[in-house]
Amino acid sequence: MRNFKVYVNGKEYEVAVEEASTGTTSSVVEEKQVVQEKKKSVTVAKPAEPIVASDSSDAGEKIEAPFPGVVLKLLKANGDEVKKGEAILVIEAMKMENDIASPIDGILSLKVQAGANVDTGETLAIIV
Repeated sequence: MRNFKVYVNGKEYEVAVEEASTGTTSSVVEEKQVVQEKKKSVTVAKPAEPIVASDSSDAGEKIEAPFPGVVLKLLKANGDEVKKGEAILVIEAMKMENDIASPIDGILSLKVQAGANVDTGETLAIIV
């Protein structure tokens, strides 16, 4: 059994292919064709410069991504005062825009930039 990543219309799929007893190499040829057809460039965003609390960089309330997606836009900037329930950024997931709100009042320290891909549980910001 061999595992492959296949790209179809810009989406990645992982597939497992069992080699046929005839020893054909069609799965290897198909893999090369898929890789050659993939011409999508990926840009990885660097985290924003955080504002560090004076006592500890982990102080404050962490805001974590509730699901994987792309940070579509930042509604607030580092150092901004935010109120509980106020939207601070927007994550796009499955073609839906989702506001991420502050759980408490405080000063915002962003850990991501617009365009960044995030996974579930990844720290988006800290409120101190």
